[in-house]
Amino acid sequence: MDEALDLNLSQVLMIERSLKPVTGKVVFVGDQNQSIYGFRGVETDAIHTVSERFGAEQLPLHTCWRCPVNVVLAAQTIVPRIKHSPNAEEGVATLRPEEDLIDMLLERDDNLSHAVLCRK
Repeated sequence: MDEALDLNLSQVLMIERSLKPVTGKVVFVGDQNQSIYGFRGVETDAIHTVSERFGAEQLPLHTCWRCPVNVVLAAQTIVPRIKHSPNAEEGVATLRPEEDLIDMLLERDDNLSHAVLCRK
């Protein structure tokens, strides 16, 4: 299940019920720091819910293989453990005041405290 961070409770229950009892397996992929679908009922801690409900082992990946170096450096102000890939391009990151970014992107979603926007 890719983007497990964006699951709501109904989707978690559907996945749970679709598994074969005892031997059914599922792999969840996602990053707890990237959820953006709160407007459609996503839990803010969906990764934690999935881990507990399915007894999942978490295997962290701290290297970002998609974003340029400067975008990752900007993201490190929010998530310090993230690292850019060794082959990442330099890229450009424009930092904006938090209030401006939140207003611009989310029209005042009060559940969001930080955001990183990357356009490649």
